[in-house]
Amino acid sequence: MLQKAELVPEDNSCKRFASRYANAATLVFEESLKRGKGSQRSSCKQEQAVKIIDSNMLAFHPRRSKEVNSAKCFLGYRRLKRFLRELLDGLRDMNRTNLSASTLKLQKTHHLLEMEYRDLSEKYEKRRELGRGGFAVVHEVADKKKGDVLACKQIEKERLLHSGMERLLVKEIRAMERMRGAPRAMQLRDVLEDATHVYLVVDHCVGGDLRGTVAAHLQQHGCYTEAAAADLMRRMAAAVLSCHERGVIHRDVKFENFLWSDPGGRGELKLADFGLAAFWEPEDPPIRERCGTAPFMAPEVWTGLGYTAAADAWALGILMAVLLTGDSPFHFEDNKQCAEATCSQAVEWEIPPLSLVSRHARDLLSRLLEKDPARRMPVSEMMAHPWLREGGTATESSVKAVMRGCMDSVLDMDGFRQAALILLARKTIDDGRSQAFFRAFQKCDTDGDGLISMEELKSSLKTLYSHATESHVRGFLEKFDVNGKGAIDITGFTAALLHLRFPDDELRLLVNSFDLFDHNHDGTVTLQDLKVAVMDCGITMTTEMHEELRTLQDDVAGCILREKFNRLWGVDSKHAHNTPRTEADLEGHSLGGESLSWFSSLVYFKDLDLGESMRMKTKSR
Repeated sequence: MLQKAELVPEDNSCKRFASRYANAATLVFEESLKRGKGSQRSSCKQEQAVKIIDSNMLAFHPRRSKEVNSAKCFLGYRRLKRFLRELLDGLRDMNRTNLSASTLKLQKTHHLLEMEYRDLSEKYEKRRELGRGGFAVVHEVADKKKGDVLACKQIEKERLLHSGMERLLVKEIRAMERMRGAPRAMQLRDVLEDATHVYLVVDHCVGGDLRGTVAAHLQQHGCYTEAAAADLMRRMAAAVLSCHERGVIHRDVKFENFLWSDPGGRGELKLADFGLAAFWEPEDPPIRERCGTAPFMAPEVWTGLGYTAAADAWALGILMAVLLTGDSPFHFEDNKQCAEATCSQAVEWEIPPLSLVSRHARDLLSRLLEKDPARRMPVSEMMAHPWLREGGTATESSVKAVMRGCMDSVLDMDGFRQAALILLARKTIDDGRSQAFFRAFQKCDTDGDGLISMEELKSSLKTLYSHATESHVRGFLEKFDVNGKGAIDITGFTAALLHLRFPDDELRLLVNSFDLFDHNHDGTVTLQDLKVAVMDCGITMTTEMHEELRTLQDDVAGCILREKFNRLWGVDSKHAHNTPRTEADLEGHSLGGESLSWFSSLVYFKDLDLGESMRMKTKSR
């Protein structure tokens, strides 16, 4: 706002001052009129008050006398002052009517979707608000003629244009039109546009998004059983497959974008939000635009070297890992670390919690989280995997159940199983396959002395399993203190982690340990071989162990054959592995609502897809 001038400019300076601003004002309004020509063709009835100032009133004619008295000069100054005030008022009016730079762009483009303006209220009754985002507000609406209850996404055109994202809206509409008839995808029912908004009328999924369902379940139970996880994965994969069959890559597959059709997490699970979708066919070149939500973006998306529909398969793999373990398979704090971890960090299959997942589930997960997109399992093949298909190998087992069983079985572990695990650990280290175990060991060895003390073990077990007791801590220290130092070294630590795995996987390891006891490789193990191996592991042969060996010894050869050797690990033997494998097996163990510590720490899961700080819905240009 202009303030009163204290001094009156002299004659020549007054003329130059007035002429300069008069000419500038003329140029400003000429440009404004040029930009506004297109608006006259608009069918919009909105009226815009544009003030046209006649700048000739301030123009000076050179033929006039150069002598200008003070009164005339002051009169010219007042006219200039009035003109500038009106100019500023006009600019303020433009701001109040949202005539910003993006709106001027809107005036030029008029119909963003090149369709006739229609009023939403003519066809639909707007009801309660369902949610809002950066560019849109979602309302519940009812079709006035049919009575159908739908959802309407009301998108503000000015904000969309101001951010330069209008092409994404057009692409979203085109993608949803291509998805018409797909039962697993949210259907686009209508599109309307008026002077200020675009309206997308879609199915109203009253059950909310899958994100809320998963978060609530993990909060209560810690993880999903494999059967329940497989059911959800089957639904999500079917929805993504319907996109790929129509030449659409979703590019933002995550829990938040799957919606339940019925309340309470029931009904159909539909894929929504095609704002980042892209069109791609197998014969097309790879897409290079980097976009998506950070924790679910595939390595090839981060690198910018080009990606295909395989990027959606990677996102499904991340979702599967979260369902089974309650956590992402990668560790990071921000987007930069997320990109580095996704592209270079190895998935630690031999370390809990992934080591506690069944072999078939781990097989599918490893194929989805393959960093090379050319070797990654396509979604079409994923649907036929034994673990995922209906009636497949997914059982009621859960990571929580397996972990509890592993912890309890340490307390009554016999010397043969203990020796076998230690021999397998030595073999793993000698073969150079202990990198993951060594990384885990370093995290537990907080003082860096190469040994895990009683206190470090207690802290580590509590971190791994929040309900670990003093008995569990003493049991681990007793069974895996290989050197008798009152602490666990890397060999004992590796042996302990070989035990913390899915029961069938541990049994397979123990059966394969026969060759480690068969020193002369003749297909048999003598009593002396077993005794030497057990004592070499720092284990004392007990009377019960001697009795067990005599029952397994072959009467003719005086040695133990492979078939009888396997009875040590629970094959038709009283030493059957008692690790519970299902949620039902845990009844009577007073689990209540306990959960593994990595499950109960849902802060990370919230960052994974609930937190705005981890949300990357941007594009690189």
